[in-house]
Amino acid sequence: MEFLNHHGVGRGQHSRAVVVAQPQEVLKTPPPLPRRPSALLHKGDEEHMFPPLMFSRRSALGSMTAATATTTFMKPLSASAAAPGSSENLYLLPRLDAVPGSISQPSYLAPWDPKTIYYPRWLFGQWNVTSTFTSVATPLKKYVPEGFLQQANAPSEDGGVGSTYNYALRFYSTLPDTFSNNARFMLGLGYPEDAIIADKAFNTKQTSDAFLGYTGAVASVEFDPRDAPLRQTVELSRLGPDMVPLPPRRIELYVNALKSEQPGGVEGDGKIFVTSELARQVLVAVRDVQVTDYEVINEYRLIAPGKIEGRQRSLLYLTPQDPNYFRAGNKAVTMYDYAFTMTRESPEADAPQGAVACVPTPKDVIQCL
Repeated sequence: MEFLNHHGVGRGQHSRAVVVAQPQEVLKTPPPLPRRPSALLHKGDEEHMFPPLMFSRRSALGSMTAATATTTFMKPLSASAAAPGSSENLYLLPRLDAVPGSISQPSYLAPWDPKTIYYPRWLFGQWNVTSTFTSVATPLKKYVPEGFLQQANAPSEDGGVGSTYNYALRFYSTLPDTFSNNARFMLGLGYPEDAIIADKAFNTKQTSDAFLGYTGAVASVEFDPRDAPLRQTVELSRLGPDMVPLPPRRIELYVNALKSEQPGGVEGDGKIFVTSELARQVLVAVRDVQVTDYEVINEYRLIAPGKIEGRQRSLLYLTPQDPNYFRAGNKAVTMYDYAFTMTRESPEADAPQGAVACVPTPKDVIQCL
């Protein structure tokens, strides 16, 4: 699913502006609009959800094998980043219960497809997450690379089934550069609509440190939401958990498909949100390049205000360079399942009165709701 410390980056170290996010219905009279759309939409602040960076667990550091976050997609995904409340037909949620061996890799994004996922407002804030590795399946075992087979049988203390990971996640508000918001601005139709997005760089660093087994495993995460919203560059630390020097290593992450849906009606009632992303991970080391294709599906269920339970399914696919690529028939060869809980952090003592949640943005601005 992302490191300076377990509870967040630079918290309390800087004097930061505080923005109180107001519910849209409170804004009866739109405030004066800025003169330029760019001033209104804050394009430089856009973030795009990226699947948690996963590795073949802690053994990956010693052997320098590629990270292996695997998940599940289904038929070709149209990659339309559905906004919360979408009424489209559901198929992401059933994929979480799909039989191993029945899941195919989705098609790639089309040039005109949206390139971000917008989350429901109840995900706003900073969350403390506990994730447990619950099961692994190798439906196409004969095609699974040896390193992944070893991981499937590893004891819990080495990252196998039963292992637990703790990390933080952030979701904040932004004004997306959408047709609707631009129309509102150009025609003077009212205040633009905000959207909740993930803090991709922070989340990637947090989950990566957790799955690699030590704080500081990731040296830095480079992410440009405006010019390269589907790419991240992750520089791994030159020091291991025991301060042992490591060779330079870099991971390039490319999102090739994404989708979200929010089941409603009697079953979901708007309290379930499901996302899916397909990514290509390229590990660049000294005289070695390793490529991994994986998909991650996350299901978030709002149990109570500030409390979420969920599931994550990661699917590993073979890349075209693998000699067994065509034999695998575009099917996921390995499937990892996790169960997680999320508890939202309470606002600090100096937060605005009445705030129920606050979160730092990548621009080091504190937003409160």
